[in-house]
Amino acid sequence: NLTHGGSTLTIAADGSFVLEKALSAGRHVLSVEASDWIGRTLKSDLTVVVDLEAPKFTGLEPAAGSVVYCDTFPAEIKVRGRLDDAEARLKLGSDSLKLEDGAFEIELTLSEAGEVKLEFVARDFNERETRQQHAFTVKLRRYKALAKNAQGFMEYERVSDGMVMIE
Repeated sequence: NLTHGGSTLTIAADGSFVLEKALSAGRHVLSVEASDWIGRTLKSDLTVVVDLEAPKFTGLEPAAGSVVYCDTFPAEIKVRGRLDDAEARLKLGSDSLKLEDGAFEIELTLSEAGEVKLEFVARDFNERETRQQHAFTVKLRRYKALAKNAQGFMEYERVSDGMVMIE
């Protein structure tokens, strides 16, 4: 005998059964209980994920179109973001990226200033694909703001040689 929510399920000769239930998108746990003719019972929880659309990207950083300043090259730039589907597979080029609760982070080593163009590809369990193109610009920082001096003028450090300049 096999039941779900008090309703008896029909078991086929091969031991399989069908449980029809309308579920909304998301993760659901369905409980079934089996019992034998002696009265022994076994309860089992089945996890079902209803996924109705391809994964979506959110919170990509650095923001698209933004400028990232570096003091020297080569420079390490962290790119991070999130997928709304923590079960999805994510690639950047041929590299697979690890998702932790839907979040990802990759560190890029750049040897020169310029535009950085990336294409992420996410695939869910049902092989639905989302491609996200992401671009930002990396520039060499020429001056680093320090603080105002005693006379109230802003001081800057020239990154190339450490010389302090006044506004």
